[in-house]
Amino acid sequence: MHFLFLILTLGAHADQGMWLPEQIPEVAKGYNDLKIDPEVLADPMGPVLGSVVSLGGCSGSFVSDTGLIITNHHCVETYLQSISTDDENRWRNGFAAASLQEEASTGSAGRVWITLSQEDKTTEVLQGISKRTKDTQRATVLESNKKQLITACEAQGPDRRCRVASFDGGARFLLIQTRQLDDLRVVWAPPRSVGQFGGEIDNWEWPRHGFDIALLRVYTAPDGSSATYAEDNVPFRPKHHLEMSPGLQNGGLAFVAGYPGRTERNRLAQELAFDIEENWSRTVTYVDRVMPILEKHAASSKSASARIGPSISGLSNVRKNRVGVLEGIERSHGLAKMKHSQEELSTWIRADKKRKRAYEPIFNELQAVLKEQRQAAHQDRLVGNIRWASDLLSIAQTALRWVQQQKRPDAERELGFQERDRPNLERRFKQLDRSFYLPAERDLLVDAVKEYLSGKPDQRWPAIDTWLKDMESPEKLVEKTLTEAPPLATIEARLALLTSTDEKLQESTDPLIQLAIAIEREQHPKREAGKTRRARLQRLRAAWSNVESAYAKHRGVLRASDANGTLRVTLGHVQGYEPQDGLWAHPFTTLSGFASKAGEAPFDAPQNIVKAALDGSKSPWAVPHQPSPLRAPSNDVPIDFLADLDTTGGNSGSPCFDAHGRLAGLLFDGVWESVANDYVYDDATNRSIVADIRALGWLLSLSPQTEWIRSEMGLTR
Repeated sequence: MHFLFLILTLGAHADQGMWLPEQIPEVAKGYNDLKIDPEVLADPMGPVLGSVVSLGGCSGSFVSDTGLIITNHHCVETYLQSISTDDENRWRNGFAAASLQEEASTGSAGRVWITLSQEDKTTEVLQGISKRTKDTQRATVLESNKKQLITACEAQGPDRRCRVASFDGGARFLLIQTRQLDDLRVVWAPPRSVGQFGGEIDNWEWPRHGFDIALLRVYTAPDGSSATYAEDNVPFRPKHHLEMSPGLQNGGLAFVAGYPGRTERNRLAQELAFDIEENWSRTVTYVDRVMPILEKHAASSKSASARIGPSISGLSNVRKNRVGVLEGIERSHGLAKMKHSQEELSTWIRADKKRKRAYEPIFNELQAVLKEQRQAAHQDRLVGNIRWASDLLSIAQTALRWVQQQKRPDAERELGFQERDRPNLERRFKQLDRSFYLPAERDLLVDAVKEYLSGKPDQRWPAIDTWLKDMESPEKLVEKTLTEAPPLATIEARLALLTSTDEKLQESTDPLIQLAIAIEREQHPKREAGKTRRARLQRLRAAWSNVESAYAKHRGVLRASDANGTLRVTLGHVQGYEPQDGLWAHPFTTLSGFASKAGEAPFDAPQNIVKAALDGSKSPWAVPHQPSPLRAPSNDVPIDFLADLDTTGGNSGSPCFDAHGRLAGLLFDGVWESVANDYVYDDATNRSIVADIRALGWLLSLSPQTEWIRSEMGLTR
């Protein structure tokens, strides 16, 4: 058995940990108030986890036997953008279908993945690799083995999508088999001022009063097979869907299942230091510089606002997250704690000659490779900003790599550029039509070029310097590159790139394609060196992970693998916390708090909803509420609540269950004090924010048009 998955229970608390389903029966021994059979939670296709889906970056769950999916409002912004028009901004105003026939197709923007199995394939992935295998060959063997597993897995059906997930840098590999459904439609979403009530002011904050909930539906062909949108498609029939909970109370057990994206707790202090000093502070500076550009263009017209709005929201969220991480690590002395833990491990290693001889060389080599990786990231940062600034340039470079990979047999192409990946690329190329706004892209590219020119000599690329050689100014250069009507601004031109040839692209007169060719010519050897470096890191991280797990076993503590986008379960309880000395945060917010907060943007909820909230105590969704012993109990409708659940990005939209496995709410955020927990975990401040299912029941009850949705969900009182 791999050290990574040893479940060690001596003196440890399990609230920290995003557990694989197979681990839950052991982890659940620490939760006597869990009423559902833990073995049920060990089955990815069982009645609970089988209801949970991935939306790609967010999670969701089935809440009816006709394919109705519940997720967060902020997870459907791109879908609302895709169904908006210049006359009807559904991204801002929301959407409510009066019937199945009125549900709006998300087109190429939306898909759903349902996990079917998670199999250990560590032996197969590492087959053909020995201690004598060179890192360049190791990279080739690893990629080949993964592709063989993926190809065999996806051969089971046209709707199968498979991936090989790496745990702790390669100590273990799981083959994740999912079913992909391609016809996703919007059913209901509240106005943005309700779904994201408080906007950036309240983001990552408590108390919170947002109704961050939306509803989708997935469809299939009449025979039940996966299909893109068609009028005769029918609602999908999931094997399982969730029952509604009557609601949670303070102290009640809660657990979440979803697809957390990424945490980085199991890494070296040197890596955290680099992020603090180099990556995160620069990200904040970059967002501060480009945000006024986006906001200026978004304010220019309704069309620009609909296209640019989601990008502004996303960047704002990134900025606030990075500021929170930096402040949280400083406040908790996180880097010092990580260094101290690392030194304790080193002391344990040095205490035994055999351990010292076996483990110290791993640590030393790992440090050396990480130093190389940091240097490469430093050299690539400014060029990366140029590629990010221009969506069309990014499309051109992706297309160039695609046509160059077509020269190889499909099995020998890089992951991401095989025939199985063509539909994803086509969707991306089509979807750009909804978010592309040329005036903003021009200004962003001018900004990126100016930053490049101010960079250090070791961050300059000859390809970019050649492109800049004869320019009069960054503005003139960008004007020549992004003309009034750039060829790639049309869907047809972008899709045509995928059926082109390398020879035709090399002869293209489009300056964007020529720039992509120049960048790719220089980036290709960098990418190959990166593959070798990642292969070395895989070997070293896997070995070091086993060292850390051996030390955890020695200490008798639990150790969970970092999140990596795979299905996980985390357990905890509804409870408040102490955000700062002398203050206590009650775990529930209510309609009365929402009504008192309403006013000017971003608290400008529609007046009919605010007025109804003032009478919330009379609603059948109201429950006894007493936030303080000094206040008399009163009836009110809960909106959001806190729980000490270990979650991160990707968990947005994850169902939050009560002890019986019924849907009690939707996880949508964390508190400001816990933002740094992705890197340095602090149990005292770890709190997730969950939208209460009773708030949805109340909100849907305000309109007769949504009565059919409540009835379908069984969300009635």
